[in-house]
Amino acid sequence: MWKAGHHHRRAWSRFLRRNSDRDLGRATLRNVDLRKGRLAETNLVGADLAEIALDFAMLRGAQLDCASLVEARLLGAELIDVSLKGADLTEADAQGASFRGADLSRAKLTRANFRRATLHETKLDDAIFDRTVMPDGTTVP
Repeated sequence: MWKAGHHHRRAWSRFLRRNSDRDLGRATLRNVDLRKGRLAETNLVGADLAEIALDFAMLRGAQLDCASLVEARLLGAELIDVSLKGADLTEADAQGASFRGADLSRAKLTRANFRRATLHETKLDDAIFDRTVMPDGTTVP
């Protein structure tokens, strides 16, 4: 996994400041470590974020429709008011993350782990649940 150390996190912050439109739609950020990253209001529609580490990252209001978050780590991440329509969160680990007000309509949640996550006011219309671990620890078959 590529790790964004202190130097790389500063470079990432500079990149986002220079690219104020925050458009990373269809970007490939596979296996990147962006723990504690600030990606609020960022366009990541259709992005390949498989195996990304976004532990404790702030993604408030980000657009992640149809993004691949297969095996992503989202521990304690802030995904408030995020759009994840049609996103693939297969085997994603989102323990303790906040999805309040998020839209996960048609998202694939196969074997995703939402233990202790906040799903209040989260849209889950037509989401695919298959061995998904819910906030209370129960598994949806």
